[in-house]
Amino acid sequence: MKGDERSRRILVADIGGTHSRVALFESSPLGMRAEATVSSDAADFDAVLAGAGRAAPALFAEKADCLVLAAAAPVTGQEVLRLTNQPWRIHRRQLAPFADTVVFINDFEAQARACAMPLMDEAVPLLPENGGGTFSRTRLARGLCVVGAGTGLGVAFCRYDGGRLCVSPSEAGHCAAAFAARTEREYADWLSRELGRDDLVWEDVLSGRGLENLHRFLTGDALTAARIAGLPDFEASETCVLFARFYGRFCRDRALAALPRGGVVITGGVAGRSPALVRHAAFREAFLRMTPPFDAVLAAVPVWLNRDPSAGLWGAAQAGMELLDGGM
Repeated sequence: MKGDERSRRILVADIGGTHSRVALFESSPLGMRAEATVSSDAADFDAVLAGAGRAAPALFAEKADCLVLAAAAPVTGQEVLRLTNQPWRIHRRQLAPFADTVVFINDFEAQARACAMPLMDEAVPLLPENGGGTFSRTRLARGLCVVGAGTGLGVAFCRYDGGRLCVSPSEAGHCAAAFAARTEREYADWLSRELGRDDLVWEDVLSGRGLENLHRFLTGDALTAARIAGLPDFEASETCVLFARFYGRFCRDRALAALPRGGVVITGGVAGRSPALVRHAAFREAFLRMTPPFDAVLAAVPVWLNRDPSAGLWGAAQAGMELLDGGM
């Protein structure tokens, strides 16, 4: 649809397994007007919307031109969205009162779209020796892989093509996890027993609950991910080393699968709150560990950390702008 010259209202929701963020944007130029972050630990999605409305009444004061819901879920044009890490289902019709047009996108499509926005100016280079200085959006012409562990594990690929940002979300977090050394294989056996299944996927390992399980396996202590990351000398702990190694290996494998010459961007709550997990030397070693000639390929792939918790909101709002301009 083609919009007119008036400022248009774009309502967006970034729904994760732990937190749900809802924001109202206006176009011309794109800017956030209201925002609320509420817990995703709710009986249903209606309760999330009610909590957001109480926290920021301006969100729903008027009907929006469009609503973009970015969720941790496979999105295939369906009318009912089943979330990966929450028991609720979200029906498109329940959102109709809030906006003229409603669209579902994967949460990592939103994260990938955020890579084309000014917020990436604050991204931190993790492998500067690979050419990862200050992030430049011109890298989108060469392709990016966007990866992030939070309650779950998300992956998307994006690149500019003919001046248009093309995004391919994926469910790579549900690919089979790879375990190498003896301690890792012992952990895999332990985790299989804990979860009651043998088909371990990367999301079981690289997520907040993955960090908690790894720490319990190594130490016997059942702590939350936040408490683990706040422990004295956490960066020197076996928990941090092994998790960083898993993270580096996963990012390496995604880089080899897609050959994103623009680089890899890491986002998501786990690394955002605990950057030691991706700044650790074990991450770098695992990312670069490959036999020739593939070691040279990886040595040319820069990696950045995006710690902006609002990235998903801005990326979803950009998708809304494209929708209103007739581009989706």
